[in-house]
Amino acid sequence: MKRTYLDSSVLIHAVQGGDGGGTVALLEDPGREFVAATFLKLELLPQPSFHRRARELAFLEEFFSRIVAWEHASEVLLADALHEAAQVPLSAVDAIHVAAARRLQADEFVTGEKPGKPLHQVKGIRVVFLAAGSARGK
Repeated sequence: MKRTYLDSSVLIHAVQGGDGGGTVALLEDPGREFVAATFLKLELLPQPSFHRRARELAFLEEFFSRIVAWEHASEVLLADALHEAAQVPLSAVDAIHVAAARRLQADEFVTGEKPGKPLHQVKGIRVVFLAAGSARGK
């Protein structure tokens, strides 16, 4: 079973219908299980909640129900994120997600950020670019 950490960018594209079904293909892959940091909820839920976008909320809640392991906010996670950000010039949130993916022993980190961005410089975890319109990372 492949442990997969989905970046918020992948889920945002999917919920807005802009990923051409790539995330749907990932979600339907029986050889995957999903892990995430609780910070993902903070990134993804406020806008559809505030604007009462029920379809988006239902999609996200269904995805969250499939998470097999959560990394909760903690001083240890933040220390790990600071370490990640010192290795590669990551944003604070990306550093948190990379640190969480490592702590959760993810096999891959799937993102919508294009190759060449700092996230793709991370070492020791496979970072996969899910291009809009693709069913698998490039």
